[in-house]
Amino acid sequence: MPRFLILKDKKIPEEQLDELERQFTDLVFEATGLSPVFFVEERDYSHVPTEPDGDGDLKPTHAYMTALMAEVYKKYGTYGVDSVVPLVHQDNWVFNGVWGTNWSNKYYQYHVHLCRFDKKNMANSLGTLYHEWMHCLDALVKTHIGVDISQYFKNTSCWVTWDQTAVHGNKTSTCTNTPYKYIRHKENLDALIMIAPDIKAAYSVRKELYLEPYKNVQKMFISWLRSYLNQKQK
Repeated sequence: MPRFLILKDKKIPEEQLDELERQFTDLVFEATGLSPVFFVEERDYSHVPTEPDGDGDLKPTHAYMTALMAEVYKKYGTYGVDSVVPLVHQDNWVFNGVWGTNWSNKYYQYHVHLCRFDKKNMANSLGTLYHEWMHCLDALVKTHIGVDISQYFKNTSCWVTWDQTAVHGNKTSTCTNTPYKYIRHKENLDALIMIAPDIKAAYSVRKELYLEPYKNVQKMFISWLRSYLNQKQK
């Protein structure tokens, strides 16, 4: 099962986080049969340093993210958690131009989902977390079981890539005749259902590497190499 470390903004009430976890668990279980496990730690996001990315959107600086993930690594190691979610209350959200960002395999083989928490509309918070988690799944699967999930969508109209089509609904593509939409809430669950067996297998490998690292040295090396080749930011 996927293990999520939620780095919760201190401004987010516990009961609202519990509701987000419940709704996200229901969504993931419905599509994959997996029940996420959550670890929660609080953080103060009132003074996060920012820098523009290639599109001009403001993101946390590389130095800030490196230091934050180093804290996680010190406690959990490479395989103690799968996804790390800096969950930032909208009052502290200074990352203009986006509601979230995913980094896969850039920090210790974690899948890092920076997400905006909407204090008034839980549907927005759920949609953002689901959206950013969906971005990581092609990298997760390719890293740990070596499968390119695009192969399952060869007959899908206007298929470009997992990120562009299954997550963004070809929003910026010239070919828009796709069955998938830009994920804002619970869209594109059928794509998630299609790749569910591979997601389960990939998370199973990560759990093996966590529980019995010395029995899985070869798998660990292969995963490390593939993680280097499948770094991404979306």
